Amino acid sequence: MKNKVKLSTCVWAACLCVMSMGCGRTRPQAPANRPITDSITLGLIELNQRYAQQAATELAFHANKLEEDYVLDEIGCWYRIVEQTSQESVMSREQVGIHRREYALADSSVLYRDEVISVKPGKKEVMEAIDGLFQYLHPGDSVSILAPWFLAYGPKGDGGDVLPYASLRIELRVLNE
Repeated sequence: MKNKVKLSTCVWAACLCVMSMGCGRTRPQAPANRPITDSITLGLIELNQRYAQQAATELAFHANKLEEDYVLDEIGCWYRIVEQTSQESVMSREQVGIHRREYALADSSVLYRDEVISVKPGKKEVMEAIDGLFQYLHPGDSVSILAPWFLAYGPKGDGGDVLPYASLRIELRVLNE
């Protein structure tokens, strides 16, 4: 009799143990970095890589053609500091005002945007081409930027005037505030 009670107690304990393990555990998920096997996705990635290479070649051509000393930044855009001051870096500021004018790279007469805005440097409130160059700028500086599409408005454009895959020339002035 004692053996039957011990056996049934062990069986109940084993059942409870199995049930508690099965209910409380989450199922393992597939890793986010799994290889892409979808042929459409692979095709789009390859197409974007070709467009990025084409944009880099186009920007290098424009930078050399303009007969001004443009520098290629490590993020992939060309810039030329037109006017430089010797004040503190804008990265040390909470907010900075900028005046920007955006032109189509292919046709410099097409003005997309002429605006004054206030942004937080390094917080990705503006396109990557501008945000990445804040590290070189000071209040009062003026810079000319040749931005590839992937550091500007990307493959979707801005939903208005700027077309998808459009590289830009940006004239930027950091305001003294």
